[in-house]
Amino acid sequence: LCQKYNFLAEMNSDPLMSAILAGVLIGAGVGLVLLGDGSSGGFDIIGVILQKYFKVPVSIVMNICDITVILIQVASNPFMKNVYGILAIMICTITVNKVLAYGQSQCEIMIMSQEYEKIRDRIYKEIDVGLTLLKAETGYLREDMQVILVVTQYKKIATIKRISVEIDPTSFVFVSDVHSVIGKGYTLSR
Repeated sequence: LCQKYNFLAEMNSDPLMSAILAGVLIGAGVGLVLLGDGSSGGFDIIGVILQKYFKVPVSIVMNICDITVILIQVASNPFMKNVYGILAIMICTITVNKVLAYGQSQCEIMIMSQEYEKIRDRIYKEIDVGLTLLKAETGYLREDMQVILVVTQYKKIATIKRISVEIDPTSFVFVSDVHSVIGKGYTLSR
């Protein structure tokens, strides 16, 4: 298809774009193969084996193998080709991780507020999520307080933030990515 229609011919003159596109396409392909519990028969088979027995992420093993190949070629390739190769590997790794985590990524929401009981009650009533109360101490005044910790899907972030701010406009809320969740409510039934 690419040879017949030649719509990617412009990539020959732009090695940076070629490296980016190669990283995305290879990463998506490898990610889909790994998602289906398969292997392309390349370096990813080493990663699959190490992940199964030693819990080493496949993408790290692939990175090490790919960068080793590039380092072996450093003397025979122009400097910028090596840089583009490393860039393609990095983008490939990011894409593999995104494909493998698609639909499984969660977020962590921490809410710090003196009105934690009211926020907790509304979250339980309005959203189907579990939460944990953590004992904490404020940094400046050294007062005891409770922190609400919620691990949930991205689509529920806005609702939880809205509830927190409606009850306590001075509440401190932050959200961070969670890449792996196991346990009751996620991998074990409630």
